[in-house]
Amino acid sequence: MQNSSRRFHRAIPAERPAISEALRNWDALPDSAHVREPVVRALFACSSATVWRRVKQGVIPKPYKHSARITAWRVGDLRAALDGLKSISAEQRSKGDYARPAEVA
Repeated sequence: MQNSSRRFHRAIPAERPAISEALRNWDALPDSAHVREPVVRALFACSSATVWRRVKQGVIPKPYKHSARITAWRVGDLRAALDGLKSISAEQRSKGDYARPAEVA
């Protein structure tokens, strides 16, 4: 009997993505600072497509274009949007039924 040529592969644990310096020091950033999309995705716990969908809905503020390939959000605008989301009920969040920050009382 020959040994089987099956190889058993040990699963390699996936590495956690590194937390960006901007997200790690979020509370220390001034409101005038700018952050890129990966930080926005982490703050709102969503995908890139959802970030842009929420920008279109007015839930996440519109970013600033610094150049043709660089888009960033003001930290102060993002903080205001996050504060606005705190007042939305869990039921509304689960349905994706977000009010625009200006409409939140």
